Amino acid sequence: APLGASPRRLATAIDAVLAVASLLVMLGWFVGHPIAYTESAPVMSPFTAFSLLIMVGVRQARLHFESWPVTQSLALTGLVLGGNVASIVLLEVMPPQLQASFSGIVLTSAMTSAGLVLFCLHDLVVELRDTPDSAFIVDDILIHLALVPGAVSLLGYVLHNPTYLSVHADPRIGISLLEMGFMALYAASAIVSNPRPMFQRAITLVN
Repeated sequence: APLGASPRRLATAIDAVLAVASLLVMLGWFVGHPIAYTESAPVMSPFTAFSLLIMVGVRQARLHFESWPVTQSLALTGLVLGGNVASIVLLEVMPPQLQASFSGIVLTSAMTSAGLVLFCLHDLVVELRDTPDSAFIVDDILIHLALVPGAVSLLGYVLHNPTYLSVHADPRIGISLLEMGFMALYAASAIVSNPRPMFQRAITLVN
C-alpha cells in the first residue's frame, strides 16, 4: 500500500528532527561535552544516537527513493540489530569494575538495546511483507513492546527506583529522559510511516 503525501511529510519532519538531534548527541561526545551529562545518573550513549541515525536514514531512503534496494535496508537494519544484541551480551559478561572504568564513554544500556532491537524487528517486518489479514498484527505488537523499556524507565524516575532505569555498575549506563524522548519520536514516525496503519487494518478485518 502506498504511503500518502501527508504521512510521508510528517514522518520526514519527525525523522529530520531525530537525525539532527542524534548528530548533536554524537558531536557532544566527540568534542568532550555530552548533552545533559551527569556522573550520577543515566546519560544518552553515542552508540544509541548512532543506531537511531542509521535506522532513520534507512527509513527515509525507503520512503523517498524507489530504487533503494531492499537488501541495503536489511543489511543496515541487521547491523544495528546485531550490534545491540552484542551490546546486551557484552554488558552481561563484562565485570562491573570494567564497566565503571570507561570514564570517557558510556555504553548503551541493556533495556535501551532491547528497545532498539524490537524497533529493528518492526522495521524488518514492514520491509519484508505486508501484514496478513489476521488479528495477530506483528508490526504493531513490536512497536508496543519496543516502548516498554521507556515506559518502565519513566516509572523508575517517578518512583526513584534505579532498577527500573536499567542502571548498571556504572550509574551513567541506563535509560535517560533524553533517550525516552528519542525513542518516542522514533515510534511516532514508525507509526506514521507505516503504509498499513493499525486503525485502517482493523477496519479491513471487520469488513
